[in-house]
Amino acid sequence: MVDEKREAEEEAHRRRQEEAEADRDSAKAAHGIADEADKRAEESGRQAGE
Repeated sequence: MVDEKREAEEEAHRRRQEEAEADRDSAKAAHGIADEADKRAEESGRQAGE
């Protein structure tokens, strides 16, 4: 019974870690997309000014 509880806690911990890692990956991807959009907007602004 104690082993089952410990295993359940360890599994829950692993799931939380995986979810946190997925959240970090999503945030990194979103940041990369935003950076790319900023670069494109900046380039468009330069081209419009020429």
